[in-house]
Amino acid sequence: MLAQRLRELEHAKNWEAVVALEAEACAVARAVQKAHPDIACQILNTLGRSLKNTRKHARGVEVYEEARALCKAVGDRAGEAEACNGVGICYYHTKQYARAAEMH
Repeated sequence: MLAQRLRELEHAKNWEAVVALEAEACAVARAVQKAHPDIACQILNTLGRSLKNTRKHARGVEVYEEARALCKAVGDRAGEAEACNGVGICYYHTKQYARAAEMH
């Protein structure tokens, strides 16, 4: 399963490999979000972390925002908090300090 593969790559700190699977990860997250929102949230947050760690901050914000909205909609407070934190860190690294502060 893709979610497991992403976790393995992330655990190995192979951020570039996770980012290389971005299109597939987004497609799977969208396909399973109604039946398995927890998996979709996990996939999006993993992708967001990898984008952040490869300094693709603008795209990281987009993915984290998608994760945040989904996590909030399904009541996944931990996933929502992780996404908010990720958005804040991405904003911080792009010197958007006021926006970063809003996320924390």
